[in-house]
Amino acid sequence: MDIHQLSVIYSKEQDRLLVRISATTGEELRLWLTQRMTRGLVPHLHKVVMALDASDAVLADQSDASKQLFSEFKKDEVLQKADFKTPYKGNSSVLPLGAKPLLVTEVRLTPLAGGKLEIAFDEKLNDGNAARGFKIAVASELMHGFMHLLETAIGVSEWPITMPGGLSGGSASDPLAALDIPKPLFLN
Repeated sequence: MDIHQLSVIYSKEQDRLLVRISATTGEELRLWLTQRMTRGLVPHLHKVVMALDASDAVLADQSDASKQLFSEFKKDEVLQKADFKTPYKGNSSVLPLGAKPLLVTEVRLTPLAGGKLEIAFDEKLNDGNAARGFKIAVASELMHGFMHLLETAIGVSEWPITMPGGLSGGSASDPLAALDIPKPLFLN
């Protein structure tokens, strides 16, 4: 699946994050992330992306501080080039998992060759329904954008989640907050 757009928004009514992934083929995958799942997922995503960035730059033997600095540099570079202005086009009628978003109960992260990360999202509920899930392979550049969208949505949610690097959701340390620019909620 080639990803065309990503969207992460906070649903106050559900008290969850709605993640929408649009493919270049017109398909759309939808999933819910609860506060508990998000709190556990964000630090792991950060570590894996930092490791992917370090392996791309042959920094595997360097200190964690060096890897962190390089990853932050790469994130800044990616975010400067990213398109956060084009609205998410959520009019897809092709929904492989159905209209009801997948309630993520399990996530598996697997680094792949070439600086990509395979993410498996699964819904395993004890309600008698069959388990649902999907896997996507994402380049580290897109992961930086996705993590930025997660951080932004967490800030909107006001969940007490500490972001890697010491930033909390909605922190005043956010460079966009200083510019008084509305925070983006989609990535193209």
